[in-house]
Amino acid sequence: MKKILVILLVIAFTNNVFAKDKPQAGIFIENHDGMIVHGHPKPGITKQRYFFGHRWDYRDFNNDGIKDFLYSGTMRPTNIEMAGKDVAGTCGINKKCKGTMPGPTLYLGQKDGSYVDNSKLIKDNRKNPGQMLSRQQLIADFNNDGILDFYLADTGMGKVAMTGGFRDSYFLSQKDGTWLESSSTHLSKKKFRNHDHGGAVGDIDNDGDIDIVLTDLERFLRCLINDGTGKMKIKKCGSINAFAIELGDFDNDGDLDIVHGGHEYEGTKTGIALNNGKGKFKKKIKLPVPEGNWGTVPEVSFWDLDNDGDLDIVLSRAGILYVGTSIQIIENLGENKFNSKLYILVNPPKDYKPTHEGNEWNDFIDQIRFSDLDNDGLADIVLFNGDTKGLTTGSILKNEGGMKFKHIKNNEEGNPVKIVSQEMYKDDPSTFFERFVIERGKSKQTASSKKFKKFLKGKKLDNFDLDGFENIEEPIFLNKSGASILAYKYIDHGKDWIDYDILFEWDGLKFPVSMCLEYYPQYNFPANRASLTDRFGFAGLDELSIHGFHNCKGKNGYIGGWEIKDPIKEIGIDTLLEDLNFKVRPIIANIPQLSLDQRKELLINVDKNIN
Repeated sequence: MKKILVILLVIAFTNNVFAKDKPQAGIFIENHDGMIVHGHPKPGITKQRYFFGHRWDYRDFNNDGIKDFLYSGTMRPTNIEMAGKDVAGTCGINKKCKGTMPGPTLYLGQKDGSYVDNSKLIKDNRKNPGQMLSRQQLIADFNNDGILDFYLADTGMGKVAMTGGFRDSYFLSQKDGTWLESSSTHLSKKKFRNHDHGGAVGDIDNDGDIDIVLTDLERFLRCLINDGTGKMKIKKCGSINAFAIELGDFDNDGDLDIVHGGHEYEGTKTGIALNNGKGKFKKKIKLPVPEGNWGTVPEVSFWDLDNDGDLDIVLSRAGILYVGTSIQIIENLGENKFNSKLYILVNPPKDYKPTHEGNEWNDFIDQIRFSDLDNDGLADIVLFNGDTKGLTTGSILKNEGGMKFKHIKNNEEGNPVKIVSQEMYKDDPSTFFERFVIERGKSKQTASSKKFKKFLKGKKLDNFDLDGFENIEEPIFLNKSGASILAYKYIDHGKDWIDYDILFEWDGLKFPVSMCLEYYPQYNFPANRASLTDRFGFAGLDELSIHGFHNCKGKNGYIGGWEIKDPIKEIGIDTLLEDLNFKVRPIIANIPQLSLDQRKELLINVDKNIN
């Protein structure tokens, strides 16, 4: 049947339950048909900051049978001057952003399992190359040459975003193995600008090639209609003010409709717009709105979650100014009837009041993937985001049948989401971040860890709340003690000191410790000190409080490696503190909520003293 989407060449999804004579959309390309991987934290290996949430795709871009990574959605802290002032603190408070714009980053997979930076294959010959803020990375074979192309929907930042957005980037594969930015030759409007927030790909006019639909947060959908060679005619195709969109056949009539999410606080609706069969979206279906403060929908998706042959809908939801994170799962009952359930993933303190969008509880989901992780015949939901706090990215909603789901956080038992370590990325130009290789959750037994375990015999580690902790992608291994640093929680900092909490794993035990990292100018060295009294103390063990003395910037109860007396040595804590002092740089590099300028200030003295 000629109406079958070319997208079905991504036959990785042969297990999907949809009839093969139905058109499918870009969600089946976005979804991963192999290993599930966790994207990079910011700033990541490219030295670029992931602002909205970096975009990444794990596909075979060069057709060599090995999966590759394509990253976009990044920006350098000194980005283009058009961004304006104080863009959620990206360039510093009340400072203009200026400089160059980064382009997409392409890492090609190698036979040995590593990834090599081949971004040189991406050619952008525009006067001002690069991207400002990619909101969507749309992947498909637009020019029908059998190789995947990519369209980067760019929203812009600051004043640029508010005045029509920034120009998009459109990369088409070439015969010489490169990808050429082709917006000036293959878009009907050579200077096309759009305030992109959402985007989707699929054959909306049923002519056998892949088209593009974009949102602009104004009142319209803009459709890029493909002529079969990758040339796109841009036109308005629906009166819908949407924040996020995805294409799928929701009324089972053989064409692709749109599920769209909005800013419900501002009157923008969340629902479905039906295709008239010719690529125009008119008739609207309302979707249920959950109770509570969840009126922002930054991402939408769908899958047949109950194997009944129709599309169920998954919405990412956040509160005002993106505070709080939840997932709404909507069961499609047919005949425009739906059941809805809300799964709250992160709820900030009730007294928290954000001042701007880039707030500390901005941890919403911006990428949703599907995979039968436990091979039970039901698709599970895999969640990714921009890693503001690392509380939700890499977590899953396990499908337990009957449209019931269980939230399993990243790194918890039953969550098999895999991570590609930075060690696997070769030819990394970044010098700011050090790389450490250790399998997450594993620590080795040492004499010191044995001492601590012996000390704990008959004692109980206090229960602790991991709220506010940010996981790091590659745990920092402490060689001598055998402990691993899994996560941080930022508390406070000054010019030459940082207060933070740290989550350790030591000989199979996980526990938090309150820490202070200080630089001592009179002695010319930096040192980590552990609190034995404040907050968690050391693992919350009251028995250790009598050993705490001296202070960290006026806070009593901290102890450094040089201050340890025999009772503490017998427990093994001295070895752990000694280890920490050799890891000052990566600790500073990984602590969340610090700007690059703040990190550099703290590292000025550290770099003089740490090899």
